[in-house]
Amino acid sequence: MDPGDPAIAVLRAIPRRDGDPFVIAGTSPGRPAKDLHHYWQRIRRRADLEGVRIHDLRHSYASGGLMVGEGLPMIGKLLGHTNVHMTARYAHLANDPFKFAANRIAEVSE
Repeated sequence: MDPGDPAIAVLRAIPRRDGDPFVIAGTSPGRPAKDLHHYWQRIRRRADLEGVRIHDLRHSYASGGLMVGEGLPMIGKLLGHTNVHMTARYAHLANDPFKFAANRIAEVSE
């Protein structure tokens, strides 16, 4: 099983409009929804996540990527950023992973 398989299984189980590839389809067939606010409000209520913004999920994802040692260019690609400057906003999250890596290297060097 690949690490992404559970997420793919969840996405495939969501009912879709015939012929529409989008998980959250827009009002026009073949178009994604443009405003996710209504959907996000329902999800937050059901998950008891009041106050959590959609952007907070991206922030957590970027932070998790940095903590497992992924670089900003890879995280940016995963987030759909077109240039690394967009992803550089998450650089402040990298302090702990850098310390972790430096400590691991120092331990091997001893």
